[in-house]
Amino acid sequence: MRVSALVSARGPLWTAGGIIVSAVAAFGASMLLVAKTSPGVFADIAILTVTLLTISNILRFGADRIFIGEVNAASLGGGEPAGVRRGASLIAFGILAGGVGAVVVFLSPVRYVFDYALTTPLTGWERSLGALWLACDVVRMVTSEGHRSGYHFKSAALAGVGVRAPLYLAILVGFAAADGTLTRTAVISASTLASVAVALVSLSTVSLRFPWWSGRPVQSGLHLWRGHVSMLLTTVAASFIGGADIWIVGATIGHTSAAPYAFAVTVVAGIGMLTSAVASGLSPYIAKCLREDGPSGMQRMLRPYVQRSSLLAVLAYGLLLVAAEPIAVALGGESYHGVLPLVAILGAGQVVGVFAGPGGGVLAVSRLYRALCTITCSVAVAAVGLEFLAGTLTGNVMILAIVSSAATAALHVGANFALARRLDMTTHVFTRPVLT
Repeated sequence: MRVSALVSARGPLWTAGGIIVSAVAAFGASMLLVAKTSPGVFADIAILTVTLLTISNILRFGADRIFIGEVNAASLGGGEPAGVRRGASLIAFGILAGGVGAVVVFLSPVRYVFDYALTTPLTGWERSLGALWLACDVVRMVTSEGHRSGYHFKSAALAGVGVRAPLYLAILVGFAAADGTLTRTAVISASTLASVAVALVSLSTVSLRFPWWSGRPVQSGLHLWRGHVSMLLTTVAASFIGGADIWIVGATIGHTSAAPYAFAVTVVAGIGMLTSAVASGLSPYIAKCLREDGPSGMQRMLRPYVQRSSLLAVLAYGLLLVAAEPIAVALGGESYHGVLPLVAILGAGQVVGVFAGPGGGVLAVSRLYRALCTITCSVAVAAVGLEFLAGTLTGNVMILAIVSSAATAALHVGANFALARRLDMTTHVFTRPVLT
């Protein structure tokens, strides 16, 4: 059966559905936090979230992003049992990495990174919750790709993004109904509970295919370190591009600006998820298509999905321009006045990224790790440096937002240049159709 026939199946639909549900739930959670917390607490939660995300990306060593490519390569070389062993070792490594992360959160250097940009340092209980949150997020992101590698898109969507955000929102609603307001500790507790529940269910189900207890986590970690340092750097750099700006705003400009900035970042993130839906939903098909039909087949397969996601991105961007600031001010008060230009600037970068298509995902599945690393790290270094200068020298949040938006766009556009050079293909919305 050819890839073109498989593509019309459930993969992209389940992935897109999970991401849409997650985006809507995340938006609802943000609205609830704006209404039920102070701007300082909202900013703290946003800063804590992106900091934990960055640390979890470091700990995973890119294991989630290379999972499908590595299992596919092992299966080709040694049959299905070799692929199962490789997948089991990667999941075992994810569990070990999550445990290490839970300890890392308590180390002095990391504690300083957390507390420096927050309104007040984390309490011991909050730090413990954050450690558990971090460990479970590492596990669930690796296990999600384990499900996806076997074309179990429903399980992958539920483990990755489909359930965690709605569950988080439901717990927040319960806490708010019980107490009337939401404290920082309550919000961290809700986030931790959601991650724990999803991680445990995902781990128990993925073990039916990959018996992780028989894996070799240390050996797998060494293999990742020796062979995939570029993917580790890529994943970390991508996290800085996507979240360092929130931390920099809190650390250099102040929490008065951090709250509306974090709100803007949160609401426009749903636009960028459209590209993630295409890349994640099609990743096993991309690997199969590369093997059977080559780069031209991949380009032909991706084109209609990029076109549809681009149309949705434009519609979502327009809706946010109209509704984001009125909703934020109505719920959170005048502290959120001025969100509109931030949404316009940051959202523009996300729209360009969707127009560019899932070039980074294609590079990863094609195992062009070095090219992807070069692009992502170069953009990240430039972005973080310029954002820090904008925060410290100008104190102008708009300038910082422009830098962040440009970095997001440059990351996806750069991936297309790399694809054109290495595989003679592109993924952007203006790609010409390939004749069969």
